[in-house]
Amino acid sequence: MRKTTVIATKFYSKYGVMAVVDNLTDGWLSLNKTFTHVESPELMKWNTAKREYYLSVRNVLLCSKTSLAPDFYLEDLGYSANGGKIKNLMGKYLDVQAMRTWLEEIARWQNRDTPYFLPAKDTGKLPGSCLIGFSFRLTPAPHLLMLSRAVEMPHKGGADLLLMSGIARIIEERMALSEPLGCTWMMDTAWVTSRTARLFLIYQYPREVRYKNEIFHKGMIEGWQKFFIDGQPLSFSTGRKMQQFFEQKKSGTLTRGMGAEQFYNKLKEVL
Repeated sequence: MRKTTVIATKFYSKYGVMAVVDNLTDGWLSLNKTFTHVESPELMKWNTAKREYYLSVRNVLLCSKTSLAPDFYLEDLGYSANGGKIKNLMGKYLDVQAMRTWLEEIARWQNRDTPYFLPAKDTGKLPGSCLIGFSFRLTPAPHLLMLSRAVEMPHKGGADLLLMSGIARIIEERMALSEPLGCTWMMDTAWVTSRTARLFLIYQYPREVRYKNEIFHKGMIEGWQKFFIDGQPLSFSTGRKMQQFFEQKKSGTLTRGMGAEQFYNKLKEVL
């Protein structure tokens, strides 16, 4: 079980969340643990159509001293080991030619105190892409900023974070930086559901996870006990996949290989 090194985490109820960490893996853990402290009824809602509870927080700021994401892989989030999620995120969010130009401009004007912004690919649909874009600044210290409109934790947020780490690695290599590249992730809204929260329970297993919002915890833990601990079958494919993921984690047979290094290699192929 990974020990998290969190420098500081502040939870300001509905007004915002801030976490300062050593690396992006610890940042992901910190954000997921934030939801376990959300108690206010104002921050929870029931989705009738999907029959699950939502916990959400606004104005989230994650600050990492480095771009590293150690011991963290897509397989930890329930994704397959074939790398399909990497291609999906690159195709969904990144305009390859625009990113090439952005990287060239960063290198060309690296001595100027100017932030350069790279917008995410336009989806052509409302309300728009969940990822807004990236910005880089060299002074007073090398820094990559990622802006998101909305982030679902733990799985989709974890994949976005690995993409950020891969992009940071590209910048570090192109600019031959002599000091660590810091990373900041700003999110307008982050949320977790009583269904997807079970992915975090699987990640933490066998360590117990307790959500302070009693209604949310009850809705989450009843399904956890019934379908994962007791092993009752699920009728829908995503649920069965999550059950298989849990069995692999429990038995120690989970293969892990799609991490920040693989994101970096895929980006390097096209950039």
